[in-house]
Amino acid sequence: MRSGVLSVPANLLGAAMRIVRPASILLVPVPEAATALRAWRGTSVHPGGVPAHVTVMYPFLPAHSIDGLVEAELARVIASVPPFGFRLTEVGRFPGVLYLRPVPAEPFGDLVDLVMRHWPAYQPYGGQYPEFVPHVTMAEDETAHRDAERLKPLLPITCQARQVSLMTESARGWRTRNCFPLYGTA
Repeated sequence: MRSGVLSVPANLLGAAMRIVRPASILLVPVPEAATALRAWRGTSVHPGGVPAHVTVMYPFLPAHSIDGLVEAELARVIASVPPFGFRLTEVGRFPGVLYLRPVPAEPFGDLVDLVMRHWPAYQPYGGQYPEFVPHVTMAEDETAHRDAERLKPLLPITCQARQVSLMTESARGWRTRNCFPLYGTA
């Protein structure tokens, strides 16, 4: 023990933070990728209960601050966006992450910009990265990179963005709190 600070295992610290300060996330579900995820990993859901998706905003508001007014504003803002098609065309990598790249990527960037205009205090991934790169995470560990070649025959995957989901975190994992359909006209 140094400086009177106890060492806490990362998994316990993460669980404690979910209880004290649960987060929320805005995402575009990509159910079409679930088939590839299931064929490749044996499951269509990531740990914690999050489905295959492209993140729009994480972290978003603290879960405890989301109320009916926030949800009504999200519904209004998201409804202004038309549904759009995209394809998952290639495998990409970040350090420790294997993902599928959506094409075109611009509609996802437009969604992020729209959310940031209405909630300017929030940036994708807390502003940790200089550029927003839309992606569908397939694996978050280095060992999965060895099997990346098995994903390529499953591509391309044709997808349709129809909604943005609001998920909130708790000690038991993530749950969908609400879904906001894309209605706008192109």
